[in-house]
Amino acid sequence: MPLLYPKVKPNPLQKANLCSRLFFWWLNPLFKIGHKRKLEANDMYSVLPEDRSQHLGEELQGYWDQEVLRAQQDAREPSLTKAIIKCYGKSYLVWGMLTFLEEGTRVVQPIFLGKMVSYVENYDPSDSAALHEAYGYAAGLSACVLVWAVLHHLYFYHMQRVGMRLRVAVCRMIYSKALRLSRSAMGKTSTGQVVNLLSNDVNQFDQVMMFLHYLWVGPLQVVAVTALLWMEIGMSCLAGMAVLIILLLLQSCFAMSFSSLRSKTTALTDKRIRTMSEVVTGIRTIKMNAWEKSFIDRITRLRRKEISKILRSSYLRGMNLASFFAVSKIMIFVTFVANELLDNLITGSQVFVVVMLFEALRFSSTLFFPMAVEKVSEAVVSIQRIKNFLLLDEISQCYPHLPSDGKMIVDVQVFTASWEKASETPTLQGLSFSVRPGELLAVVGPVGAGKSSLLCAVLGELPPSQGQVSVHGRIAYVSQQPWVFPGTVRSNILFGKKYEVDRYEKVIKACALEEDLWLLGAEAIIEIGDGGTPLSEGQKARISLARAVYQDADIYLLDDPLSAVDAGVSRHLFEQCVRQALKEKITILVTHQLQYLKDASQILMLKDGKMVERGTYSEFLKSRADIFSLFEKGNEQSEPSPVPGAPTVISESLVQSLQSPRPSLKDAAPEDQEMAAHQAPLFLGFFRQEHWSGLPFPSPMHIENIQVTLPLEDHLEGKVGFKTYKNYFTAGADWLVIIFLILVNIAAQVAYVLQDWWLAFWANLQSDLYSGALVKEDEAVVFVLNWYLGVYSGLTVSTVLFGITKSLLIFYILVNSSQTVHNKMLETILRAPVLFFHRNPIGRILNRFSKDIGHMDDLLPLTFQDFIQAFLLVVGVVGVMVAAVPWTAIPVIPLGIIFFFLRRYFLETSQDVKRLECTTRSPVFSHLASSLQGLWTIRAYKAEQKFQELFDAHQDLHSEAWFLLLTMSRWLAVYLDVICAIFVTLVAFGALILAETCELLVVARGVSLPDEGSNVGPLHWEFRVSAIGPPGKSLIMPLTPGQVGLVLSLTLTLMGMFQWCVRQSAEVENMMISVERGIEYTDLEKEAPWELGYCPPPLWPPNGRISFFSVNLRYNSDSPLVLRNLEAFIYPRGKYGIVGRTGAGKSSLIAALFRLSEPEGDIYIDGILTTSIGLHDLRKKMSVALQEPVLFTGTMRENLDPFNEHTDNELWNALEEVQLKESIESLPAKMNTELAESGLNLSVGQKQLVCLARALLKKNQILIMDKATSYVDPRTDELIQKIICERFAQCTVLTIAHRLSTVISCEWIMVLDLGTDKECHRPYNLLRDKKSLFYKMVQQLGKAEAAVLTKREK
Repeated sequence: MPLLYPKVKPNPLQKANLCSRLFFWWLNPLFKIGHKRKLEANDMYSVLPEDRSQHLGEELQGYWDQEVLRAQQDAREPSLTKAIIKCYGKSYLVWGMLTFLEEGTRVVQPIFLGKMVSYVENYDPSDSAALHEAYGYAAGLSACVLVWAVLHHLYFYHMQRVGMRLRVAVCRMIYSKALRLSRSAMGKTSTGQVVNLLSNDVNQFDQVMMFLHYLWVGPLQVVAVTALLWMEIGMSCLAGMAVLIILLLLQSCFAMSFSSLRSKTTALTDKRIRTMSEVVTGIRTIKMNAWEKSFIDRITRLRRKEISKILRSSYLRGMNLASFFAVSKIMIFVTFVANELLDNLITGSQVFVVVMLFEALRFSSTLFFPMAVEKVSEAVVSIQRIKNFLLLDEISQCYPHLPSDGKMIVDVQVFTASWEKASETPTLQGLSFSVRPGELLAVVGPVGAGKSSLLCAVLGELPPSQGQVSVHGRIAYVSQQPWVFPGTVRSNILFGKKYEVDRYEKVIKACALEEDLWLLGAEAIIEIGDGGTPLSEGQKARISLARAVYQDADIYLLDDPLSAVDAGVSRHLFEQCVRQALKEKITILVTHQLQYLKDASQILMLKDGKMVERGTYSEFLKSRADIFSLFEKGNEQSEPSPVPGAPTVISESLVQSLQSPRPSLKDAAPEDQEMAAHQAPLFLGFFRQEHWSGLPFPSPMHIENIQVTLPLEDHLEGKVGFKTYKNYFTAGADWLVIIFLILVNIAAQVAYVLQDWWLAFWANLQSDLYSGALVKEDEAVVFVLNWYLGVYSGLTVSTVLFGITKSLLIFYILVNSSQTVHNKMLETILRAPVLFFHRNPIGRILNRFSKDIGHMDDLLPLTFQDFIQAFLLVVGVVGVMVAAVPWTAIPVIPLGIIFFFLRRYFLETSQDVKRLECTTRSPVFSHLASSLQGLWTIRAYKAEQKFQELFDAHQDLHSEAWFLLLTMSRWLAVYLDVICAIFVTLVAFGALILAETCELLVVARGVSLPDEGSNVGPLHWEFRVSAIGPPGKSLIMPLTPGQVGLVLSLTLTLMGMFQWCVRQSAEVENMMISVERGIEYTDLEKEAPWELGYCPPPLWPPNGRISFFSVNLRYNSDSPLVLRNLEAFIYPRGKYGIVGRTGAGKSSLIAALFRLSEPEGDIYIDGILTTSIGLHDLRKKMSVALQEPVLFTGTMRENLDPFNEHTDNELWNALEEVQLKESIESLPAKMNTELAESGLNLSVGQKQLVCLARALLKKNQILIMDKATSYVDPRTDELIQKIICERFAQCTVLTIAHRLSTVISCEWIMVLDLGTDKECHRPYNLLRDKKSLFYKMVQQLGKAEAAVLTKREK
């Protein structure tokens, strides 16, 4: 495994002895550290070898592959469940036997108790054998309790560990599958769906594994308890059991509902997270178009649907918990009523044994069994979803990239292929060419011609339907939308290769990165990519190119890397990199820069996937008339005829910017072009040239892994504050409702306790009837019996009703809280400035919207309700116990104090570990999102294994935190239960000793006894007997057999309930960290208000005059200026071209205009100061099209017109204006064609044109195009510029471009440099002034192109 996270702490569990393993002593040193200070990631123990992601994933993958093969042979669908059972079934069954033993000890406990009570009931001072027997029963009871404590936690620990291992294995399989997905499969899934699989679906394995065994242990225990009850009270026990069976059948029906609700909920969650992912990725476009409110509405609507399903499943959970609360009471009530109706007489000790046996069923049959049914039904849905993902189409290696044997070649013969199998027209048709070492093949053609598809065919991404491709040699690939992964600049360039200083420096120089690296500081340390220092598209393109060149491959596939950079850098890259560094290589260059074609060995021209022409530059010039007529088809009216005698005009304007149609997998988050150059010093100003000369430089052969250490996000420390709880509860309901909830909980508990207390009186009466003191035929006795039963019935019904009410109410409040917190988070996120999204990786943001919100939806309400129920039960039990037998307060008080301090000691460490578990999840999601964006690059470089290892390292780090979390909760539980076991032992022996001593005292002192019929006796609680015994035997108060039984049964109830209450309270605190993290995102720094009191007039701006006065702009309070004292004046209705080198401040000018960062100085639009109006009032009045095209999942129509404001006619006109009408009309569903995530089924150029059409539709007075046609071929670009000039003649148009041919026809040219306006004049004047910066930029293009531009301008 790569040393992504350096790990020094070996796991002490490996060397722990048996006692240490049973009682988790090996965790003690970590608790000591947690007690002293906040835990950090490097305090965690390394993951055990058998729990490593790689080992687990490969193991399960093996079983899954076997199952897929077997299914193919049997012609059936493969079953992921079968593969899981084969992998984990045996060990899981072995550990399941522990449950059987553990629940067996539970059933035996009431028998020991009954015998002890019976001894006291029939006490005979002269019978020493009976006394020894009683002590034997006490010892048996103590042993049972201790064995139960150890077995219970041993079982749960191993079950949770199996769940963890299964989850890790499935996560690895999902990621591994994602790396192999074919293009068509990518259209069927989305980043949001895969994130949901990795965050919420796999969570079901952690849950289901804990409870699965109770599906068979529960019914077995019911059978055993029924047998014992039959022996005690005969057939009346069947009435109670009938209640249980009806309940279990009802819960099985619930399971069906859980299953359907789960599948509906996950589909909605997928949609919500996918939309959220698109929002975060396209946040810049959303802000500049003022679409935040619309997206808040869209996601809130999805959330509302999701919540309605969650609420229904929560109500079902609430019913399950209410049944856990009340079912034992109903069973006891029904059993005793049946007993009464059958005229059976029972003793007090029998009442007590019956009650205890029903209690033994309480956890396994009424809590764990329904839990198992619910979790299994939900897990089935999750397994089905994961299986569907694992069965998606994979990339088929159409042909092996044959090892280089000195005969390097790319040979394509009659190649025909299609991305969509159903498509009638193939993407590429009948292509044939071959390229040998030292040759440069330039591929040109209009938007959507199939240029990128051609490169994909060479890569093996596009399988042929006929023909073949032979590739001999190693491939390096540069995608059209450049991809950098989260890491350092150096690790991005080396991409796993050895670091060699000389070679590295040559590559940096060839790719024009020297100046950028100086600006960035220490490139070995500065982080880029998701959440690192933002880079411009040009910088990303050059880093991607440098990565390819450094690989020293045999074959180079360059997908239009020159479009993202300015003219000077473009020439440098072509001369120094393509022609020099790669001169001996096979190079296929997709380009739109026609001026470089004359240097190509051969040129391949594509149109509509067919080869129009192939040959040398000179051959092309001879045949130009035939060729160019193909591209002018349909554009005759709008296109002037070629200038006679100027062949270069046509050829160069044609090929200069032809576009590649197949995209990279996902739009990278749009980032400001200039941000990197100016913001880098903020991150690493101290690493400037003069400072980092002293840094340790790696040795010339140092191996730089792809893997890089990324800092975990910050997390809070200490306890979750009361304010978080208050905010959480009040988010879901008013104080009145919360007070009502508290009162209902208290009422339910009072009814519960009163029912037990009342049972004591009834047991008194039963004892008297049994002993013959009272006669059943007596009218007074009948009246009293009926009165007792009436009140008892009322209390039972109250317990049930209050129990159901409190369960449903708390679920309603907490699920509503979850919805409110989500909506506040969403609104706050969308109100945050763009800088927030640069600093926080997409994985980090999605983690809070998927995993943390998932916890608040499902687990937290359940745990909270469980805790409140257990807490009130403990308070009730202790209250009644102390009221009935005051001496029990002596051991109970120290027990409470010990528990309190133990819990506090535990939480000091566990909360830190829980926070670490939350933060170590984010890198898993970020890495997944990043890998999906760069999928084709990763596959082209054969780097899948390296990225798989990186994913394993991220998973292992998360497993460290998760494993500690589950072992720590077991540590607490074992200590609590062992203390309880000691407490039970003391009470058991103490009760016998005291009973005997007090009995002797009574006899010795000759205390007179009350009348036989008198109703003496304490408040007998739950088990609840006052069993007075035969006349003459009684009784100093604490000595009745009933009280011995009461004390023991209460301690046994506390045994399970006390530790459950303490553990659930700790679990609630840990779970509240998800709420804390959510609430943290409701309190972010906000940008200026969207609306202010003052609104501009409806027709503003009438003219589009823009004035900049002393404008300074910085992206952060402590970052350097990116615009410096800018003074500029844009005339009304002027057409301005804005040019300058990368980092000159072009996009920053637009950022200042849109107030993406608040500028210093004044910007006026038609006399109104931009900072005096709301952001939406400002942004809605300007149309913008950016370089990074952002499309959303949905139809083409929804992307053009997201909020249904235009007619179909207007949309078709807009598409026609951007030259896309024909392409869209050729699609099967035309405008209703579904776009895949990020518009995957369109080329990058087509995506840019869709975004441009969207901007044109707004019909604003000001139109801004920020390199909006950089990926479009020059012919289309020219046509678009011409149409914009005509259609927007009355508007102000600002065009930022690297391609000077795009802006040469503008009325004014503004040249920026280092954030200042260096010159602004008519292009004609600037071209005549040989000292002007613009003149120098034009001359850098070469003589021919400079002549063309000069001629065009005239």
